[in-house]
Amino acid sequence: MPLKQSIRNWLIGYFFSYETPKVVQIESKCIGVLNRVAQLLLFGVVIVWVFIIFKGYQHVDNGAVAVTTSKLKGIAHSNSTDPRVGDRVWDSIDLHVPPQDNGAFFLTTNVIVTKSQTPGTCPSVKGPCEIDSDCAPVETPYHLGNGVTNGICNQTTKTCMIRAWCPTEDDSPPIDGDYARLEHTANFTVLIKNHVYFPYFDVGRSNLIELVDKAYLSHCRYHPDNHPHCPIFRIGDIVSLSRPTKDQDAVLDNDAYYRSISRRGAVISIRIHWDCDLDYNETECKPYYKFQRLDNYNSNSAPGYNFRYATNYREDGAEKRRLVKAYGIQFILEVEAIARKFSFQQFILNIGSSLALISIASILSDIVLFNLHKNRKFFKTHVSDSVAVNKRPSNNTQSNHSTTSLNGNNGFLKDKGQISTVS
Repeated sequence: MPLKQSIRNWLIGYFFSYETPKVVQIESKCIGVLNRVAQLLLFGVVIVWVFIIFKGYQHVDNGAVAVTTSKLKGIAHSNSTDPRVGDRVWDSIDLHVPPQDNGAFFLTTNVIVTKSQTPGTCPSVKGPCEIDSDCAPVETPYHLGNGVTNGICNQTTKTCMIRAWCPTEDDSPPIDGDYARLEHTANFTVLIKNHVYFPYFDVGRSNLIELVDKAYLSHCRYHPDNHPHCPIFRIGDIVSLSRPTKDQDAVLDNDAYYRSISRRGAVISIRIHWDCDLDYNETECKPYYKFQRLDNYNSNSAPGYNFRYATNYREDGAEKRRLVKAYGIQFILEVEAIARKFSFQQFILNIGSSLALISIASILSDIVLFNLHKNRKFFKTHVSDSVAVNKRPSNNTQSNHSTTSLNGNNGFLKDKGQISTVS
């Protein structure tokens, strides 16, 4: 047959034919049990997984708008013979730097102060030299000494002379021991206020829930079991709750662990998590908190967290500044918020998807029946018929309600319906 005629016949057969399901009942115990068990398993998966665990009947709003503020309070004391620290009292105004930060706050736990710096020429603290040529090239920024070299080697300190803020900073460990200079910072407290708004449901909530009033705030401190909704947190408790399960300081108790990180600083995440089921009363929508240390606490290279800031002033007509290198804990405030509520549209969509999933049981049964069963060839011949219409039936044409039996232990097959076979 020519290719053109073959294509024409295929197109006619494709566009001008129709297939309808043929109901064939296979009375076989093994296939029947397989089909029902598969249906029950799939039905159980749909009910438990889709509707109970993931609550597929609800619409989820995860586009919440959130704002978080913090207020730090406390008093610390330093009693050091090192003149870079000294003996003095520090309050939250001194140690909360900067006082306002977007989604974070910082608490200073250790300091090195360089007082009364003035612009001038002085020997650098770092960068050794023996002769003047070691300090070349001249008038070049000297990053080790935080200034500009003038090409002269100071024979007393054996370091290069630089033009900078003098005296230059010496950030070596304090002379009276390498420990955090500021005591009692673990007892600082922070009030965290968080507000979330779910635009889809037009619902707003705050972590200052209904039971939180002025009397409650006056005495409560956050505890995951006793006061899980108190918005006032003790810094030492946050550090303890953020401890990694495995770290090099695992043998330390909570107080010793705090002292170990207050010396060099750390970065800790405070995560406020909202998961609100608005099918219940809105007052049941409450946050819970997670804490995690984020910095690489096992690193030997630049461990912890620190930065510098300066306070400039004039004294006796001379420009001066006070330089502070602050070690401390940077707290990152994060918010995760979702809300859910019953939606008829979501319910119908998931019901349709679930019914399609349950039909996999029939597909599995067909695979076993037509590919693995020992009588698969016999079954294949009885599941489909070709019927042509608008043709005169021949004498061999039969129109009957037929039943074909397969004797023995193999069961039997019933073919329901009118079957017209045209030869």
